[in-house]
Amino acid sequence: MHLRIGPYVCAEWNYGGFPLWLHFIPGVKFRTDNEPFKTEMQRFTTKVVDTMKGAGLYASQGGPIILSQVLPPCPCPAAVLVAADTMRSC
Repeated sequence: MHLRIGPYVCAEWNYGGFPLWLHFIPGVKFRTDNEPFKTEMQRFTTKVVDTMKGAGLYASQGGPIILSQVLPPCPCPAAVLVAADTMRSC
């Protein structure tokens, strides 16, 4: 199984596929190298990875997930690096 972690950026969806609550984070700017966005990306990715680990769903734990991926097109390369650091311990 391939786990595709957001952020999902798509013009066809309301708010470009970003969760609406991100709009209310002070100082957040989308599709830029933005600290508030990177902080929320780190928090979100950590939550998803920790949930999957807690349920024993990664292949290294005997589960079906063999790959975790931050979904492209990601708005900034820095956010991808933040997410990758989080997933390295899977």
